[in-house]
Amino acid sequence: MKTIREKYIKLLEAQRQHLEKKVKVVKDDLFTIETAIEDLDILGFTEVEVTEKDSAFTFNIVEKNND
Repeated sequence: MKTIREKYIKLLEAQRQHLEKKVKVVKDDLFTIETAIEDLDILGFTEVEVTEKDSAFTFNIVEKNND
């Protein structure tokens, strides 16, 4: 039979594992956003067209013309 201390440690370990998974997801999301920002900086655009359908937004970047 496990002691209260052992049960508590096991619970904390489970919580740690759960949080580690959440941190990984957040780090992946952050990397995606940082990469998108870098890519947009390279594009050089002056306009963004925004459309909405069923509460979902779509962004279309209008690139600069070098005329």
